[in-house]
Amino acid sequence: YVVDDRGDPLAGVEVVPAGRLDIDGREHAVYFDSARSIIGRTGEDGLVSMPFFQSGDRATFLLKADGDDWRRYDVTVSDTGSFTTIRMIDASTEGENES
Repeated sequence: YVVDDRGDPLAGVEVVPAGRLDIDGREHAVYFDSARSIIGRTGEDGLVSMPFFQSGDRATFLLKADGDDWRRYDVTVSDTGSFTTIRMIDASTEGENES
């Protein structure tokens, strides 16, 4: 899920999986220039499917809301469920994330 700083879902946000650190410590990268085919966009509920990660992975995403620049968010993929929340906060501050 992608939500704003109040916890409300954000629709139409572009999401790119940019990197993965698996639980064994191996790094996997996606080069931005070649990522066009895997860019997702959130629905009205703020949900976007990113089936490239496993529970416990450390994931890096690039997110872009309409009229905004790409911003980096690092999250740990949830061990308890199939959803991870990314909280997009004011552009003047760093990304804040939760599982």
